Amino acid sequence: MLKPDLSIMQLAIDKASQKKTPFAAAIASGDQVYATAVHPISSLNDTASHAEKKVLEELGSLIHITEYSGFSLYSTCEPCPACLNTAKQSKVNAIFFGCSREFLSRFLDQNRFEYSFPSSPTIVTQGGVLEEPCKELVKKLLH
Repeated sequence: MLKPDLSIMQLAIDKASQKKTPFAAAIASGDQVYATAVHPISSLNDTASHAEKKVLEELGSLIHITEYSGFSLYSTCEPCPACLNTAKQSKVNAIFFGCSREFLSRFLDQNRFEYSFPSSPTIVTQGGVLEEPCKELVKKLLH
């Protein structure tokens, strides 16, 4: 079972905090981080600017391939279905996220987060990674 690298999740948290948004992501292979990105609060309705999508695009630009086996995606908040599907199609090995969609629904439009992740035998998905600092970002920046 893959285990999250807490320093990589902390990097995503720090990036989000610096940019004053609770939404950030990082993509790594082992302990090497290839890209980080944020989703600014000002563009929450821009479905093309999610941090998870941005780091996957950046990784593709850097390594010039589209299959990312051996890579793990870290996100401060549970990825949306579109980002999850993109990660699955890209064949990342794992997605580690901090706070859940249930937690987010307290701060944003409830309907936006009414979905669930189908189980997948090919990708590890684990929530609760440095959950409290991720929740603090949401509380601090979405109030």
